[in-house]
Amino acid sequence: MTTRRDALRAWNQPQEPGQTWGESAPQPPSPVDLIPAPQPKKKRGREWEHFNRTYSYFIPRSLQQKAAEVRDAITGIASEIGMTTVDNIATVFATYALHCINQGVLSLETSYDPQRAKITLTWEEVKDGTKQAPSGRPHHHKKQDGKEFYLGYRWPNETHQRLKQLASENRLAIGEVIVVCLQHGLGAYREGRLRLVPQPVTVRQTVNGDWA
Repeated sequence: MTTRRDALRAWNQPQEPGQTWGESAPQPPSPVDLIPAPQPKKKRGREWEHFNRTYSYFIPRSLQQKAAEVRDAITGIASEIGMTTVDNIATVFATYALHCINQGVLSLETSYDPQRAKITLTWEEVKDGTKQAPSGRPHHHKKQDGKEFYLGYRWPNETHQRLKQLASENRLAIGEVIVVCLQHGLGAYREGRLRLVPQPVTVRQTVNGDWA
């Protein structure tokens, strides 16, 4: 006599190893389970800021007016050119002035003024060029009222060390050297002897997601 097979018997048998009979099969994950958990946001690296720090220089009171004029002129040039910064413009002017010092074109000469009992600066240069109209609109400067005045720019450490060395060699405050160098670069730019050449800057993203 032929025994009838139960069609549901195989269906109800355990399907996974270790699963007992009658136990339900594992359920598939829900859409919510498939959403990845939020990861903590990585902090942006500060390597560039570390190697390109901002240097701040105290400006003697006798040079504060000139320093303010140079600062405003540099700001005006950066705004006029666009896609650059005041730090970049100041670096170019300072680097140019240092080059002129190395070539003997710009000299830092000290003299003693008994009326003010302090060291003053004079400078001279050679080579004439086509004059250029000043950039930026004129600014009205407020009286400092005895407050301390500083100029600060983010430029390479090599530039800072060279300026510091010049100040020490000539027995000058580094703020005086800064003003003279920036004035020299600004004057060369306005007279057409110094031309600012745009250079593309490559911005890349590192493996950890930081921009460099």
